[in-house]
Amino acid sequence: MLKSFTFGCGQGATKAMLCAINTGVLDEDYCMIVNSTSKDIPENYVDNAMIISDDKDAGCGKIREAAKTMMSNYLKSNPNIITNLIFNEDNPIDFVNIIATSEGASGSGASVVLAKYIKYLADINDLDITVNIILITGFESDTRGLQNTINYFKDLNGADYTIRIVSNKKYLETCATTFEAEEMANNEVASVLSILGGSDIISSDHNIDNTDHMRLISNPGLIFTGDVNMKNKKYKNTDQLNKELSDMVDYTSSLDFNPSATMLGVYMNVSEDNMSAVDTSFSVIKKKLCGTDSVPELFVHKQYNGRDQFIRVIASGLDLPQAELEIMYNKYENNICNTKSNADGFFDSLSSMDSDMLSKKKSVKKVVAGDFFDEFDQNSEEVNKVMKRTTKTSKLSNNTITTEEKPAKSSNLFKTNSKKDKVVDYSEDSIEKY
Repeated sequence: MLKSFTFGCGQGATKAMLCAINTGVLDEDYCMIVNSTSKDIPENYVDNAMIISDDKDAGCGKIREAAKTMMSNYLKSNPNIITNLIFNEDNPIDFVNIIATSEGASGSGASVVLAKYIKYLADINDLDITVNIILITGFESDTRGLQNTINYFKDLNGADYTIRIVSNKKYLETCATTFEAEEMANNEVASVLSILGGSDIISSDHNIDNTDHMRLISNPGLIFTGDVNMKNKKYKNTDQLNKELSDMVDYTSSLDFNPSATMLGVYMNVSEDNMSAVDTSFSVIKKKLCGTDSVPELFVHKQYNGRDQFIRVIASGLDLPQAELEIMYNKYENNICNTKSNADGFFDSLSSMDSDMLSKKKSVKKVVAGDFFDEFDQNSEEVNKVMKRTTKTSKLSNNTITTEEKPAKSSNLFKTNSKKDKVVDYSEDSIEKY
């Protein structure tokens, strides 16, 4: 299994990350909670938390621009913390996971800055690091949440990430309450992380090796993950198994997307008795995920470890779910039309939506030298109100945890890397924007 470091940004993402830890998918020594308030941090995880607000009890009140500013300020004040966590030669990390919720503030705001900052550090140090965003979208029931989700995707436009979406709304179709839906979504996040990490994959004669796997999960754009648990079934024919593979895609937890994958990986842990039921052309999967039988890059892995059988699929390079986002935007506009003008400028931050902004860009601009944090300096009335509230407490009382203060549970995990643990000399010059 590949080694990853995972950040859970915001309350909802924290719950999902803890679910993955409790089920054995993630190692808590390689996890970090990011939040604007300590109230959402379980007592036994305080050493694994970054509190980005000066007031540990504050929060962001769903103002994601405030969370972006807080995250930016935190990274300025702790310039080596990310370097020490993930760019350590003594404990090399294969990739980074950032779990976030789209509708809140702490998650959707802070995660954008964090993701861009990690890529920025990688660029200026000529390092290759994959950042996977596992984005939990909400129930689309309130206007602020819709606004935050739309702006989240606009913020990520053109960025070099893979994005796996898990939609809470999808689970309402089978759940009685939103709480049940959230629990199911958290379990799905754990499953996604397991697949991305290559869990239960062993070397075989027909192999997807670690290099192939990393290419699959680092291909920018939307990424699909899914599996069919064959358990101890004996399949009679290919139609029977293909039906389950088709349902796997049709009933995905992701927002709906167009079949546009540029890379496809199929992982089979199948006994010889069931191999006759496998359509090794994978035509159903190709058409559902790529839109054609001609896939630019196909990776196939065949093994049998003697335990529960499964077929696992990773498809990457998919276009973002533009149709779903346009539906969200229409909901947002309708809500605005039905809402009286608000003096605090609640809706001022989003005046129009350019659908082209939601399409995945094939080229990525490299960050050049300059002040990275200029992009996140905010001075809107809403942001100023939140920042004024959160700075009432003296900075001396800030409970943010630096790598020097945090006791390392793993002896080398937080060890300073002299080669890469340098503080970037940020200038006042403007930076080329993403």
